[in-house]
Amino acid sequence: MIIKKNKNNSNDPSNSNQSKQNNDLTVKPVAKKPPVPAFQQPLIKERQERRRGDRRRGYRRTEDRNLISRAQEEANAIKESAAKEGFEYGIELSKEELKKLNNAITELLQSKEKAMEQAAPDIAFLAIKVAEKVIKKQLEIDDTIVLNIVSEVIKSLGKGETNIMVRTNPADTQLIQENIPDLYPYGDSNTKITVIKDEQVDWGSCIVETKSGIIDARFSTQIQILQKALEAGL
Repeated sequence: MIIKKNKNNSNDPSNSNQSKQNNDLTVKPVAKKPPVPAFQQPLIKERQERRRGDRRRGYRRTEDRNLISRAQEEANAIKESAAKEGFEYGIELSKEELKKLNNAITELLQSKEKAMEQAAPDIAFLAIKVAEKVIKKQLEIDDTIVLNIVSEVIKSLGKGETNIMVRTNPADTQLIQENIPDLYPYGDSNTKITVIKDEQVDWGSCIVETKSGIIDARFSTQIQILQKALEAGL
């Protein structure tokens, strides 16, 4: 049996059109994106870091949800098993499954505690920065705050102090000197209050010295105490 093969007909118009289409295909160069300006690179990097942080937090939330979902599925499995296999067998199985559920919940709580421990330094640092900004803003709004602070410190000394020395920032010295009579209600003719300029004292705060001791009421000192308390508590 002889099979004849048809030869391509060069005069076939469809072949001519296909050849023309192939000839019309051209390779166009891909336009390159312009380079990112140097001043925008830190902003782009910061956005990328935020996205990565959001993704990591999203992963943790997803893991928590998955863990709780698995625990719920296991609890449902307990009910189904108890119904199918009988009461006694179901009780034994329930004990085992409840143990797994308890372990899963414990694992979830431990992961939360670990995350809080890791974030504690950042939380403390943020709290300190917020406190510093609040104090600075209040002093800018009301420069007489220092009078209340000095007065409260001196009042805490109680009665009987006759020689009180108040160290203040040079910016507050004149205001305090003008209001000395109102600062110590227990004073009399024998009471002497001396106000001294001290560059080491924070604006709006003071250090009070008497024969009984020294009270450091500087904001920087109070911030350090707050920071230690936060770190110990967190």
